[in-house]
Amino acid sequence: MRRIALTCLFVFATATGAHIALPLPDNASFLITNGKANNVTVNDAASGAVKATIATDAGPDGAILDPSTGDVFVMANHGGVVDVVDAAAGVVKAHIS
Repeated sequence: MRRIALTCLFVFATATGAHIALPLPDNASFLITNGKANNVTVNDAASGAVKATIATDAGPDGAILDPSTGDVFVMANHGGVVDVVDAAAGVVKAHIS
């Protein structure tokens, strides 16, 4: 099993209703769910800068990484679905209802 170690000490002014910051396999970025903005952001781990903003279904809050594929499964609480996010490509590639 590969370990991901990130230290993040930022105040994210761009996060809107943030619920989770999930380290990504590249060890250089992480994904933040923004429940009030209906999106997730991919942020640089060193600076906190937003690298990508990805629209999701309503109310994304929880997220989990599949380490074998790199896909992030984002639970959209108000949308009633799970969005499958390819964080490296910056897209939602599937919806699970």
